Amino acid sequence: VRRLWPRPGKPILVDGSNVLHWANNNPDLRALRRVITLLQQSGYRPEGVFDANVGWLVFDRWSGPEMLAPHSGLEPRDITVVAKGKIADLELLERAKRRKLRIVTNDRYRDWVLKYPMLRREDVLVRGRVGLTGAELDLDPATVTSRRDDASPRRAGRDDRR
Repeated sequence: VRRLWPRPGKPILVDGSNVLHWANNNPDLRALRRVITLLQQSGYRPEGVFDANVGWLVFDRWSGPEMLAPHSGLEPRDITVVAKGKIADLELLERAKRRKLRIVTNDRYRDWVLKYPMLRREDVLVRGRVGLTGAELDLDPATVTSRRDDASPRRAGRDDRR
């Protein structure tokens, strides 16, 4: 049964296949869950988009939304696993463009900047990390623009001349 009223929270997209690797560069569902939980606590309604091979990475078998949901903190309806041969980045970028949503990811999508000029804006991509103390997200665009350490790659299309 579908609800006729909107669910609470501001929608935000999560590049699930990217966030899975934030803790230690290995697929880790705990890292994803920490990010999802932080987004929910911050008033967002996350929607995860995953590459077709996500199940093979974390369960050693194909997995759809129903199998990922209990481990991610998302409802199955808020999870998309793209079909084999499809590019999850395109799904994310098309949704973000169409619905004017932000994307939680550390990917810069440099190959897609010409087709998706919105990626040049500082407020579209939300960077983050997961460490021993939990998840941290740069939800405030001002935070992203002020970060200049080597661990944070610069945004695509940014003019770095001073």
